[in-house]
Amino acid sequence: MSRALYPQLDEVSEHEYDYAVSFHGTCTENVKVGGQAPRELRIGICEAINDVLTDTDVYAELGREGFRTDDDATLVNRLSTHTGVWIGQSKSVRETHGTEIVDAVADVLRDQL
Repeated sequence: MSRALYPQLDEVSEHEYDYAVSFHGTCTENVKVGGQAPRELRIGICEAINDVLTDTDVYAELGREGFRTDDDATLVNRLSTHTGVWIGQSKSVRETHGTEIVDAVADVLRDQL
């Protein structure tokens, strides 16, 4: 995401946050959890998402390769102090389970505060 394309990012980018989460679309059915957040936190987020997806064929897993998104240039990593979390999910997963996934991630982060 470029500040040139999204000028409102300037205001957000002026601050550094304890935690930052971004939700993105992917072409895979399973939810990917990446970012520079500690592995234990990302695993906890995967587990929380899997808890809300128990009756589905979809599951959350740590992002690998292109889904690791642990690069310093990734927006969520630039906004936080090594606690950026990137969540990738397909359109169908977002449409059917998006709210539950957001709530699961929020519950895990709430416990960190």
